[in-house]
Amino acid sequence: MKDKIQQAGCFVLYILAIYLWVTRGFWYLFAALFLLHFVELFLKGWAVGKRAGKSAFVTIVMTLMCGFTWWLPLEKALNESKSEVRE
Repeated sequence: MKDKIQQAGCFVLYILAIYLWVTRGFWYLFAALFLLHFVELFLKGWAVGKRAGKSAFVTIVMTLMCGFTWWLPLEKALNESKSEVRE
């Protein structure tokens, strides 16, 4: 539940960034969010999505929109299931 709230917060932040860009010409927030998530896609999101069996489309969209609020819980779940197999 906490993960979904954090992801919803990311969507709200993107909507706010787009609103500020359109109404005030303040595109910096949108650019910063997008650039951060774009870099995150290649540093971590792609590998976690692939390991979890997610499609390329889902991995790209969710990492660009939600960033670590998407891939971090997914990675934790993968690590927990991996440690259960070892025990």
